[in-house]
Amino acid sequence: MPAQVHPENGGLEPTVESYGLWTNKGGVGKTTLAFHLSSAYAHLYPDKKVILVDMCPQSNLTHTVLTSAQRKGWDVAEEFRNNESAPLFLPRTVAGFVHTQIPGGRQLGPSAKYSDFLVHLSEYNRDMPENMWLLCGDNRLESMNTKLAAALSAESDGIHDPFRTTLSMLRNFFDGMVHDSRETLFFNQHVVVFFDTNPALTEYTKLALCSIDRLLVPVNADDFSLQALRYMFRSVWGLFPDNRPFTQSYERGNFATRASQRAPTLLPKIQALVHNRNAIYNLRSAAAFRHLHDEQAESLFQGYEEARARGGPVPVFADKGNPTMDNFDLVYTASMRDMLSAGVAGAATGTPMHRMTVAWVRTAVNKHFASTVLRPENISNLMADLLKVLAITTDDPRLERVQQDHLLRLTGKSDRNEVADLLRWNDVAAAYAQAQG
Repeated sequence: MPAQVHPENGGLEPTVESYGLWTNKGGVGKTTLAFHLSSAYAHLYPDKKVILVDMCPQSNLTHTVLTSAQRKGWDVAEEFRNNESAPLFLPRTVAGFVHTQIPGGRQLGPSAKYSDFLVHLSEYNRDMPENMWLLCGDNRLESMNTKLAAALSAESDGIHDPFRTTLSMLRNFFDGMVHDSRETLFFNQHVVVFFDTNPALTEYTKLALCSIDRLLVPVNADDFSLQALRYMFRSVWGLFPDNRPFTQSYERGNFATRASQRAPTLLPKIQALVHNRNAIYNLRSAAAFRHLHDEQAESLFQGYEEARARGGPVPVFADKGNPTMDNFDLVYTASMRDMLSAGVAGAATGTPMHRMTVAWVRTAVNKHFASTVLRPENISNLMADLLKVLAITTDDPRLERVQQDHLLRLTGKSDRNEVADLLRWNDVAAAYAQAQG
C-alpha cells in the first residue's frame, strides 16, 4: 500500500515520537533539564507540535511552565485540577485522562477529544514557544497507583492483556490525536512528546517509561547516581540479574520480567546519559567529577555490552550503530554544567533558557530578583551545553535539522562555522560516523 500524502503536514505521515527523563534517584535535575531542553527543542523546531507530560505527582514541571509575571504556576494548575466543566467533565490533567482508562473510571463523552486535556502554554506564559502544550501533573496520580497496580497484575485472557493495554494508554492518547480528524491542531501532524517523571519506580512511573521512545538518564557526579544507573538496568530491562535463590524468588514476576515477556516493544531505549549539574573549572571538569563521570560512562557501556550479548526482543539502547569503548561516550553521553542561579531564576519566573539569551528578558528577570542573577557569559555557556545535549538527544550532532536562524541567534554567532567552534561538534559527528560505518 503506498504511503499516504498529507499536504497539511508537508506530505509526511502523522507521527508521534517521545523523549523522557528518568533515573531512580531524586535531586539529579530531571525537571529543570526537561523544562529547558523541551523549550529549546520547540524553539528550534517551530513546525513541530511539542507536548510536555508531567508524570510526577509533585507537578514541579507544571508549576514552572505555567508561571508568568502575572501568576504563579501552581495557582493556574489548581484551576485545571478543580475545573470539571464541559466537554471533559473531568480534571484537565494527566490524572483526568488516566481516570478514563482504569476500571471504574469515567468514559469520555462523544464530544470530547484527547486534546481537550491539553493546555496551550503560551496562553499562560508568553515566554514559552507557541508550538508547546502541556498535559498537567496532578498529585492524585499517587492515589491511582493502587488501581494501576491491580490492572498491571491482571492476567491475560489470551485475547486482551491488561498489562500491555494499561501500559499503552498514553501512547494511544497521542496516536489517537494525530489520527482523529476532529483534532484540528494535531490531525496528521508530527507530534513530539517530552515526559518528566517521578524517581520512584511506581506504577505510574512504569506507565510513563512505557510511553517513552528515547530515554535520557540524568546523573550527578556521585556514587548514588552510579548505583541508580545499575538499579535501572535490572529493574526495567532485567540486565545483570541477581541469580541467588533468595533474590530469584522475588524477581521472577517483577516488572522487567513481565514487560520483556508481555510488552517488550513498549520499553524505552536509552538515548543518552546526561552528566547534569556538572562542575566546571577552567573549562575542564574537576578531577573528582571527571573520575565519577568516567565510572558512570563505563557502567553505561557495560550495560550496552550486556544488552548486546543477551540479544532477544528487548533492545535497551537506541540504535546508533556499533560504537566502541573509544567513541561510546561521544554518542551516548553529554554534560550539562550546574545552572546555579539561572536554574533557580528559570523555575521561579517560568523563563526557559533559550529566552534568557535575550537581553531584555535577562533584565526583566534580574529586576524580579533585584539582583544580577543572570549574566550574559553564564547564559551563553549554559545554552551551549544545552545545545550539545539536544544534539545527542536527536542524533543530529551538527544540528543540521534545526531552524538555522534560531540556532545562530541562540549562540550569538554569525555562521555555522562559528557555531561549530563553540559547540565542538566535529568530534561528536566523527564518532557518530565511526559508529555507523
